[in-house]
Amino acid sequence: MAHAKRKTRKLRGHVSHGHGRVGKHRKHPGGRGNAGGEHHHQINRDKFHPGLFGKVGMRVFHLNKNHYYCPTVNVDRLWSLVPKKIKEQATPTKAPVIDCVKAGYFKVLGKGLLPKQPLIVKAKYFSHEAENKIKEAGGACISQLALEMALNQEMACVYAALILQDDEVAITGDKIATLLKAANVDFEPFWPGLFAKAVQGVDVKNLISSVASGAGSAAPAAPTASAAAPAAAAESAPAAESKKKEEPKEESDDDMGFGLFD
Repeated sequence: MAHAKRKTRKLRGHVSHGHGRVGKHRKHPGGRGNAGGEHHHQINRDKFHPGLFGKVGMRVFHLNKNHYYCPTVNVDRLWSLVPKKIKEQATPTKAPVIDCVKAGYFKVLGKGLLPKQPLIVKAKYFSHEAENKIKEAGGACISQLALEMALNQEMACVYAALILQDDEVAITGDKIATLLKAANVDFEPFWPGLFAKAVQGVDVKNLISSVASGAGSAAPAAPTASAAAPAAAAESAPAAESKKKEEPKEESDDDMGFGLFD
């Protein structure tokens, strides 16, 4: 625009230059700073600063950001996670084991190509495409998260079966499921029935103790009577009976009112 056509040229000779005799273009006519964003400056706010005021969405109580932390790696980078020495020793019959979680990756995705070498890959999650590519190359996928969940569910079934055995109640899949639901335990629907079939005719206490103590290697030998001295054994029998003390009777859950299957 030519300078002669500007408004300032037309205001020459007017004392106040368009700003009035009283205020004289001083102070803050629109308010100080960012005042008026929801009132007399609302049009400017909506046009140039949308979303400046107000809230959108839902509030998340007890926000745990690490809950959603899941770094990923594609199958074309799996071979780079193998150390050089193990790469040299790998053969079509010897598959190296790759622990993606130790390398800092939780999920394996299916982008790229794998070498013609079977790999055993450990991770928390696998995409469908990644799992297919690893298996097509002759390898295997081990889901650590599923393994941890399976171990936890198996232990929960063991304790539920132990409670049923203490109450002298038949161990069935439905009753194990009822106990797990009462304890607010998350479990796969097939676990209770599968475990009930596995422990049919088995003493759960002995099963747990044998596992804990190395298959019960320190079990005491059963006492046997000597065939050479039957008379001495007969004389010692009444004395042994008199020395026996009455063992305190253990209270079951039924006596205390906790029986679930009365």
